[in-house]
Amino acid sequence: LRIEEFANLVHDCHKAGIRVNLDLVFNHVYVKENFALENMVPDYYFLMNREGEFSNGSFCGNDIDTQPYMARKYFLETCKKIIELFDVDGFRFDLMGILDYNLMNEISEECKKLKPDFMIYGEGWNMPSFVAEEIRASQLNQAKMPHVGHFSDRFREVVRGSNDELSRKGFASGQADLFYQVKCVMAASCMDHVFDSPAKVINYVECHDNHTLWDKNRVCCHGESRDLREKRQIMANAMVLLAQGVPFIHCGQEFGRTKQGLGNTYNRSDNYNRVDYQRRDHHIEIVERTKELIQLRKEHSCFRLSTVEDIEKGVQFDSLYDQVLVYSCQKGDDHCVAFFNPTNIPYDYHLDQEARVLFDDGNSNALETQDIHIAPFSVVVCQFGLTA
Repeated sequence: LRIEEFANLVHDCHKAGIRVNLDLVFNHVYVKENFALENMVPDYYFLMNREGEFSNGSFCGNDIDTQPYMARKYFLETCKKIIELFDVDGFRFDLMGILDYNLMNEISEECKKLKPDFMIYGEGWNMPSFVAEEIRASQLNQAKMPHVGHFSDRFREVVRGSNDELSRKGFASGQADLFYQVKCVMAASCMDHVFDSPAKVINYVECHDNHTLWDKNRVCCHGESRDLREKRQIMANAMVLLAQGVPFIHCGQEFGRTKQGLGNTYNRSDNYNRVDYQRRDHHIEIVERTKELIQLRKEHSCFRLSTVEDIEKGVQFDSLYDQVLVYSCQKGDDHCVAFFNPTNIPYDYHLDQEARVLFDDGNSNALETQDIHIAPFSVVVCQFGLTA
């Protein structure tokens, strides 16, 4: 029944114009002895060293070995069968750094034969498994995986703040001196050559693991009002949605989802993990502003540059007293500039020509102007070439 329900879900999503990516956990199992393939061929599917010790790069025990021929074939065929049965549009791989990049390339190649625009991405952390570092499917080897994306923990740490130290702020939560780092991540980490394509960079500030952005900001922005933390949430969402690369928004991020102050809640009840849609009404300002930002990204190709060359040519940065980020991007005639002010100080910026204001959550500007006012804790986006 559940399998049929999932197939119907994918079908209904497609009818609504929504593509579906499926999370695959091919890297480890919880109890090795209960795994069906282990019972068929003991130890064959698990990664060991020469002393017979099992790899624990996942910190969950029992890392899968994807390099033996039959293991490789099993996972390749599994990926193809899932597409054929359910018509999904992409795979997200858990702890991808435990797998080897040759396997990821093979999966990408086979999946794109079935669907040319199939999406492959995952957690490219450099995990301490028995897989040799030079062949791990980690960010360090992203250049060897031309069609595989990676979650950008660099973007997360710079914009949101430390994932481990909850009290340490990011740019959007008020740490304005991260100006150099925020320029790098808004350019999809391509200008400083951490990645060789913006299509590989998954920008995010919240996902299913760890604290939600709202819970993180309740700690690192302790003492700030709820209204101000809403502005922080809007700014972080704006940076995700307007940065070069691929934006990733966690369900509920648009209305301040909470897990009641807990981080990983995989073993907790629905009380912690459910999506509380009543919060949508309490934080409707974040919802509406996030919808506007999504629409902005859809309408303006300058926020979706597809190559390093396009980014180097079309993206420029400026600042106001090293406090406010001024982010300009252009593709052909589409030229926008965005201002991010994470401080409690208002700033003004004179443009060299009139522009139309497309977004202003500080509500401080006329529709068309040459002098931009950036209110405290606000985001302003304007476009050149549309004035009367």
